[in-house]
Amino acid sequence: IWAASLAAFMVIVPSCQREELVPETNGTELRPIYFSENVSTKTHWDGERINWSEGDNISVTYTIDQQWRHHLFSSKSLQDDCSTAVFEVMMDLPLKFEGTTKFYAVYPTSCVQEGYDGVPEISIEIPSVQHPTMSSFDGAADLMVAQSSDSYVGFPDSQVDMDWKRVVAHADITLEGLQIEAGEVVSSVTFTADQGTALTGGFQLNIQTGAFEPSVASNSVTLVVPSDYAGGELWASFMPYETASMEVKVQTNKALYVRNIAD
Repeated sequence: IWAASLAAFMVIVPSCQREELVPETNGTELRPIYFSENVSTKTHWDGERINWSEGDNISVTYTIDQQWRHHLFSSKSLQDDCSTAVFEVMMDLPLKFEGTTKFYAVYPTSCVQEGYDGVPEISIEIPSVQHPTMSSFDGAADLMVAQSSDSYVGFPDSQVDMDWKRVVAHADITLEGLQIEAGEVVSSVTFTADQGTALTGGFQLNIQTGAFEPSVASNSVTLVVPSDYAGGELWASFMPYETASMEVKVQTNKALYVRNIAD
């Protein structure tokens, strides 16, 4: 007999990568603005500390006197893993103008879907198939939103500090008592919640508040197990949920094992 022990908890951090978004600029010159973390909000656990990851990037928009700019601007990707990060974002904010500016961001850029006419409502997707490492979650599923710590009168004259808020939950998952044969290798683990539970897939996200509503969501998440997995913890990311039961499927190179967990 085996069981899956699942503990979900909220963590404060961000991660990911996607083709850069090129907004319409209406002839306005793009200028760099630099965004840094105001609190420790990193992206992967290396066994000793949480780091930002090479390739991480964010998408940023802004308001002037509470009027939204209906485009997201993608940052340059980080070149290395690091304990602190500053993101460079080319934006069309004029150098001289009257009005108060505030910045809003979403992380990772790869979660963002096309179309931003509803800003601050944007379409995002949490991957239903995730690729955790032996020590951390899949950064591509680690959704966060942020807003600048301060408002600015005109163009910022220094780095913009961002306050990040995690939207997803992380689950530390352990498979206990799974009896497999010699040479049998676990390839994937799938968790399926009650019908109608929105764990992954498409959501409408308010970039200002972090509130979300499912659009084309899924009640399951599949973890593609690392090739060097030899038992122990696996990590998943999904939208916070309440469910009375969970079906767990473990696929190996020889068999499929299914169990149900109930409260």
